[in-house]
Amino acid sequence: MGDAPVQLDEAIYPRELVEGTPIATGRKVPGGIYVMLAQAGHSPVAVTRRTMRARIATENEAARLKLAKGSLVLAADQLIADERGRVSATACCCSDSARWTTTGSQNGRRPSTSYAMNVLLTWGKFFLLWEAIRSRR
Repeated sequence: MGDAPVQLDEAIYPRELVEGTPIATGRKVPGGIYVMLAQAGHSPVAVTRRTMRARIATENEAARLKLAKGSLVLAADQLIADERGRVSATACCCSDSARWTTTGSQNGRRPSTSYAMNVLLTWGKFFLLWEAIRSRR
């Protein structure tokens, strides 16, 4: 929003899956990271665990999101497994709880995983912030 980011995203991959591939370089991966993982036999097929919580932003997160010290963020992590059930990625996101919203239309299509994650995050944000407000009374 404007020149301030609303969300920070990070993905972590097991070293043995990405060693020697363009993924390990930290640069743009031709065709995308998930295409490269699929070509290596580690196609991500399922989210095996999703965790969501409201917490105080770290100093680094507050600086990158241009937040005041002590600001709340919404943090979500998910483990993604390949067809053998092995974790092929850990995805983490941290959102400014005051500026982050989700809107969108799926145009009659089955909602994507990211859309479903956004819906979960939106409802989770509402309930977590409501609980934080109630506990301060």
